[in-house]
Amino acid sequence: MKTTTISNTDYAAQRAKLAAADYNPDAHAQLAWLIELAEERGWSLAKLAGDIGMSSTTLSRLIGGTYHGDRKRNFGLIAAFRERYEARRTVADEIFVETSIAKKVWQSIDYASQYQEIVSIIGNSQWGKTTACEEYRRRKLEAGSDAVIMLRLGVKPSPSGVARQLGKELGLPQRSIYAERLAGLKRTLSSRHVLIVDEVHQAATARQNGLNTIEMLRELYDASHCGMVLVGTNVWGRVLEGDTLPEWQGVLGQTMLRGISVVLPPKLGYRDQQAIWEGYGLPEPSKEERAVVQEIVEDYGLGRLVKRMRAAKTAATRAGKPFEWRHFVAVHRQLEALEGGDYEEEAE
Repeated sequence: MKTTTISNTDYAAQRAKLAAADYNPDAHAQLAWLIELAEERGWSLAKLAGDIGMSSTTLSRLIGGTYHGDRKRNFGLIAAFRERYEARRTVADEIFVETSIAKKVWQSIDYASQYQEIVSIIGNSQWGKTTACEEYRRRKLEAGSDAVIMLRLGVKPSPSGVARQLGKELGLPQRSIYAERLAGLKRTLSSRHVLIVDEVHQAATARQNGLNTIEMLRELYDASHCGMVLVGTNVWGRVLEGDTLPEWQGVLGQTMLRGISVVLPPKLGYRDQQAIWEGYGLPEPSKEERAVVQEIVEDYGLGRLVKRMRAAKTAATRAGKPFEWRHFVAVHRQLEALEGGDYEEEAE
């Protein structure tokens, strides 16, 4: 997957567009802050939009005052991004590392996109599936493509709720009944899109609503011929294998006949673990330090390892010291003790 450079935005032109737009002072200040931040960091509009969670086209139209979709939602995304950015100024960045799992996720999305098929990605919880999908979408946005649509199923999803969520992602009007919303989705989605549905296993807990949600997604696929990626835990894998309610069988048969399933490796290998600690600037660990890494991976998964690395680097940064393995081990033990109701002193 190719990426692009991020320093080609004409910031003066963006300021001129904003100056000509009809905004109240608060909205103008929000957008002016974005342009200033992008220039300060050398970010392109596509990079900035991807971090906010919208397409570069939407951000460009917002700046110019020509966006006619859900402005309230998008200004909410900008406010949330600013809050995250300010909070993270004293927190170490979460570094994305291209593990073999991430690459397999990307290959699966590429396949779904290229051949307009349904692909189910199945893997352990905390295995980096969501992060890999988000990074795929971010890179595509940075490259100027808004064809990757990603949504996450909540607990007990319903067709109406999912259609509303997807409509927001596509910038469609929200004041409509379900039938109109579904028709709008069918008109908007096309073979150039790839739709990533994360946490799809949540549908398995929603009984009839879950069944209807999967059926709606299949209907959208049939109507649009878009690529579709269904991302779930091993619960979704068991559903696909037939460990489900009898009434699901027909719908799943129809859905799975249209695609393939990709099962991620059940263990995080040494090379992937090494890529993560090297990504955070740490050398080869000692035997004892390596055992701590292995303990985290086996008990919790890749996601917990990355979070521990980030927390430990933050602790070292705030203490004004270079990040070392001792910080990682100390933070892990401290949080482990906290979960167990004990307390241990933090390493200096």
